[in-house]
Amino acid sequence: AQDTLKMWTQEGTPHRECVSCGYSDTLDERGNSVPKELPTRVNIRALKPKKPDPTVQAVQFFPNPKLKKTD
Repeated sequence: AQDTLKMWTQEGTPHRECVSCGYSDTLDERGNSVPKELPTRVNIRALKPKKPDPTVQAVQFFPNPKLKKTD
């Protein structure tokens, strides 16, 4: 849509936002858009750490030496 951008400067950093859809970004000193870092499991902290489930139990299997394959 035409004429739906608003632009402002906050602490010397230019910003712009589309009034129609809500998209916003930050501009660098040359007026280019500064890409935002994509959210990943590495850069986003979990809200609450998950507690281990007390009903889950780890199991380890050991090979039985009496059950060898014969060729």
